[in-house]
Amino acid sequence: MIKNTLYSFNLDIQHILKTIEALENPSDRLYGLYELKKRGWQINASEKKLSKVQAFFRNFGVYYFPLSILWQSRNADAFLFKNGFSLLIGLWGKILNKKVIYLDCSFPIPKSKLKYLVYKINLLLATFIISYSKNQIDLWTKHFNISKTKFMFMPYCIDVGFYLDGYKKAKEKAVDSEMYVLAAGRDIGREYTTLVNAIKKMDIKLKLVTLPYLFPPNVQNEPLVEIFQYLSYDELFSLYANALAIVVPLKKGVNHPSGIRAVLESLLIGKPTIATYTSILDEYVPASSEALLYVNAEDEKDMTNALQKIKDDPELRTRLEAAAPSMVQEKFDMKVFVDTFEEFWKQNIV
Repeated sequence: MIKNTLYSFNLDIQHILKTIEALENPSDRLYGLYELKKRGWQINASEKKLSKVQAFFRNFGVYYFPLSILWQSRNADAFLFKNGFSLLIGLWGKILNKKVIYLDCSFPIPKSKLKYLVYKINLLLATFIISYSKNQIDLWTKHFNISKTKFMFMPYCIDVGFYLDGYKKAKEKAVDSEMYVLAAGRDIGREYTTLVNAIKKMDIKLKLVTLPYLFPPNVQNEPLVEIFQYLSYDELFSLYANALAIVVPLKKGVNHPSGIRAVLESLLIGKPTIATYTSILDEYVPASSEALLYVNAEDEKDMTNALQKIKDDPELRTRLEAAAPSMVQEKFDMKVFVDTFEEFWKQNIV
């Protein structure tokens, strides 16, 4: 039995737990915490919101906790930290002889020498770093000259039942609408300018779910583009239900896990999917599987051709719709992640 674990997020955890129970959010929003609590884990979950000062320092790998939470965590078996490195946690773990595990904290390799140094210290202080990509592990171990034994690959997984049930209900309510493609994503790896230029050439509508910092230039004045910033999952499923295709466009040179959730969601519900090729996405959906159409990064011609193929070829759409739902259910359900996580914990932490 796991005695106690400090499981840290910059999220309102109690609220999200309630929305998961109410079937308003998928359990993957808490990256395994929900399932682990169901299995009897004792988890002291930190949910302190970041101040502006904390957010600034987090960018340099010195994200810190209020001392009260550190004190409460002194009896924990280990600290599991999500979404950023923390020198304070690393040092605190060494002082207390506790294990420090980072989950999905390996974002783009820093260019700043100072940031690089701080990241390297954090990596050395950490017991383990869990990554969603084997390619990324290779990149980080070489770049920082850190032993691979510190890294653990675990697949990014989604709450399969939630997405299937939500999409089924939306599909039953769907009514005929104008043809459009859908793109949704808010992380730093997204690139929408190429997609917007492609849909303008084709005179097809785009529904775009993202945040202002990712808006292409003048996109708000583009009549073919409808922008959404915040949607409930019911609203998102409605957009999925009527979409001709789902597009996951990424920036050139992305070397961190970006687009995985969007691709898995789309394939699970059987929507024709176009995504920018990266070696990381290829780990999840190999190009050889032909389960989706990969395009080159920021290649307008390639994007336009892929959209045109899906628009003009109903047989292709049918094949793509049937290609991957079972694969996602078998390989990337949250149960797979939690089973893998528990086994890792038993072998390396307890």
